[in-house]
Amino acid sequence: MRPHLLVCLLGILPAACAGPQPTPADPLPEYASTLAASVDDQLAVLGREVRLAFPVGGHEAQLAGEALDQLAIDLRMQALGWRALETHAQEMRQVLSHPGTEGARIEGLTVAFRELHLRLIQTGMGEALGIGLAQQQRTERNMLLAGDCAETIAVSLPSLQQILEGMNRAAEPLEQRLEQDRRLVLALHAQANQAVVDRHHYLSERRTELERRLAAAAAGVAPMDHEAEQELAAMSADWQRSEQDFTAYGQRQRAMEEAFRRAKDHVRGIRGATLEWGVALREVGKALERDRDQANLRLIEASVKELGN
Repeated sequence: MRPHLLVCLLGILPAACAGPQPTPADPLPEYASTLAASVDDQLAVLGREVRLAFPVGGHEAQLAGEALDQLAIDLRMQALGWRALETHAQEMRQVLSHPGTEGARIEGLTVAFRELHLRLIQTGMGEALGIGLAQQQRTERNMLLAGDCAETIAVSLPSLQQILEGMNRAAEPLEQRLEQDRRLVLALHAQANQAVVDRHHYLSERRTELERRLAAAAAGVAPMDHEAEQELAAMSADWQRSEQDFTAYGQRQRAMEEAFRRAKDHVRGIRGATLEWGVALREVGKALERDRDQANLRLIEASVKELGN
């Protein structure tokens, strides 16, 4: 926590004789933490499946790793964005939970807004956030002029929603990137396993031909074929190994396909949750205005449950 936010909070603490009080923002830090962790989890699953699919040191493994590394940068930027939202929610909750003077609480919410903007800039989103320093400062001045915490949050909402829309825009290319990388990685995996596929197809065709010859002999439409019997018996071990290798190849292809599909669906869900976060903040402000310690957070809660699984 930055020193100036700590000063604001210390100004609130002496009045909080009864200790922290419930606030409408109480669930938000956990929600943001769950969503941030869910992005990290998707990246971890994707990385694991890709690493398992490629032999270490191969050219295809290097190319797949490079694609995954670039993808990881963009996914981690989204995770860091949610960590920033988590910290902002924690600071909001801490300010609101201590019944100090209204002026000190307003100042605490204003500083928390400033810190959120700065943290998000540090993630690398930059101009995608939709507001610059001048708008940030105007928003802070207007927040400080508010009459109470509910109005302070209401005043900050237009800028916060622009920030959240910027996070959403920053995530938009990820869906296309995931689709491009899915095709690339699966093609590289097929290339790395071309010998396995070719060997399996050759043995399958040869085995079918030998079995056809033996079936013809058994049906009496062709003479006994001892060579076919011997070759079929001799290739049994090779066929079993080939079948195992080909099955493993298919399983890895399907596992990577599923990992990319889930990651793409997850990014789409995270983008929706980013916009829902603005709705959640609005509901917190409305609950404060009505002097309630719970807000209507069902929309973001549903996304957290879906994406956090």
